Amino acid sequence: MKPGRKRKSPYASDRKHQQRPWLSGLAAQAERIVEVGVFTGRTTGYLARHTTATIWGVDHWRGPAAYPGIGLIVNAKSERRFRRRLKPWIENGRVVVVKMESTAAADYLLADHGPVMDLVFIDAAHDYESVRNDIAAWRQCVRPGGILCGHDINWPGVGKAVGEAFPDAGRGGGYCWWTEIGP
Repeated sequence: MKPGRKRKSPYASDRKHQQRPWLSGLAAQAERIVEVGVFTGRTTGYLARHTTATIWGVDHWRGPAAYPGIGLIVNAKSERRFRRRLKPWIENGRVVVVKMESTAAADYLLADHGPVMDLVFIDAAHDYESVRNDIAAWRQCVRPGGILCGHDINWPGVGKAVGEAFPDAGRGGGYCWWTEIGP
């Protein structure tokens, strides 16, 4: 490795952002989308540019408890970048910021709107317990026939939680998984 270059994560690859075109294809007909774990808003911005849906962006910007060092990366600066990147859509109401912990946000949106979400994309904490809890919380928010999906199926915690909840989950671009929620 050359001096001054950072070592890539073992999970990084050139497939890293292939989820965006795949996700926008799923979102094309959606009216109500939730993205769980928005970080700096790159995927949220992509969705806002390629759909007409209302998008709820969920994050607490503290980083996952299972990986305390990530809190140094996911922080108030990340939130400011998100808000700056999404400013036009936040101002016109197409992007709604939900600054709270994932499962609390699911409870909040379910109580406020009911199970009406057309698409929920989970890309928050990647440890097994967090992903398992996110799946359980967010599947309740998806309307019958809607899509629950997520990113980083190649991470051990994500793969295990998704495999247990949805053994027949489909695969999408960039290490994504998806399932249609039945009645």
